[in-house]
Amino acid sequence: MNNFLEFTSSHYAPALQIQYTQSVVKVMLDKLPKGLNLQDLVLFNQSSNLIKLEVALYSAGLIGNLTNPKNCMVTQRLKIKSQADNAILIGDSSGFQEAKAPTPPKPKKIVDIFNWLITYCNLAMTLDVPLGAAREDKSPHYRTFRDCLGQTLANLDTFTNLGAQDYSFLNVVQGQSIEEINFWYQHVKKYKLYGWALPFKCFGLTGFIWFLLKLIEDGEFDKDNTWIHCLGVSDLSSAAMFNVIIGHLRRKVAPCKVNITFDSSSPFLAGGKLLSAYGAPVISSSKLSIPQIRVDKPKWCGSSELFPSQYTQISRYLTKGDIINRDWDNEAIASNLGYLLLQNHNTETALRAIGTVNNLLAVDSNQIPICLVKAKRAIEHIFSSETINQALVRLSCTDNVMSLESYK
Repeated sequence: MNNFLEFTSSHYAPALQIQYTQSVVKVMLDKLPKGLNLQDLVLFNQSSNLIKLEVALYSAGLIGNLTNPKNCMVTQRLKIKSQADNAILIGDSSGFQEAKAPTPPKPKKIVDIFNWLITYCNLAMTLDVPLGAAREDKSPHYRTFRDCLGQTLANLDTFTNLGAQDYSFLNVVQGQSIEEINFWYQHVKKYKLYGWALPFKCFGLTGFIWFLLKLIEDGEFDKDNTWIHCLGVSDLSSAAMFNVIIGHLRRKVAPCKVNITFDSSSPFLAGGKLLSAYGAPVISSSKLSIPQIRVDKPKWCGSSELFPSQYTQISRYLTKGDIINRDWDNEAIASNLGYLLLQNHNTETALRAIGTVNNLLAVDSNQIPICLVKAKRAIEHIFSSETINQALVRLSCTDNVMSLESYK
């Protein structure tokens, strides 16, 4: 399921959407912009002339038929061995979708999810119930923290009985305070799995560092390699913090090799239902952002004007008219190909922007907000501790808390 590759840095894993994965195997070659071929748009294709993903995330919750999924970019990985594909696919177990379902997942559904994950993914999350199910009142079955934890433990029992410990599964921890995080962690840590996943926005930077220190204290890095994944986050500031942390964490837990990855579906959602192109990132001492350029369908339709953001490899091939054309009723629309082109551009923009900020923070550049440099210093102070107890004391230090809580 997983041939471990230690990345040079923390790594953004774009959360692929089904519109892209299915459409990319259906596009007609004669419709592509001049200079592109269909395999260029396959994000796992390491021979592509465009963006090449080293790691991505895909959710079982997007799959209509888990036992016989439709042909797509993900399923084709098993069929096409000719293209160089060393990418890592992280499987999301669909806990988010299952938490909103009218009934808890039946045993067969859990088995189907498990089998899909071990068939198509290199590593994957176990099937948890996110706390949002209770806090957002989205399900009659999950009213409380303990309801969510209880079903998660039941799912973990099923996964373990199916042999999860023999694959690269990530145990998911939920919580919105250190007390909740610790309570959940104490109940799931008996399931000895490959690594860990967590909802970073719930944990926050302080909670995330506390959790890593707890894992060190409990010997969770006393192995050859492991993986930490942060769910649902890709802002430039958080990405920069992950990259600072991974360097210090690796030195702390050596010889264990470890990766930190993080995901979001933002590039695909922006280039999908929002019909927006990412502009060149704004990186300055006062601001980090990736602006969005809304597609004006009437003005873009059939236009030979260059694509407005010439920031990515694909943008060199594009005009506005490649995104918007006319349907049989002469209405200006975005075709499946138009969405693919936008989403490919957006994904590369996000990855390049993250890399740029990481490089600037590495040298304490004055071209980025000073709050990032202060948070970096706090992380260095915490991880330079000789003992975990000392690190925990430093984590609670007022100056460090302020720096960690105001990094963006």
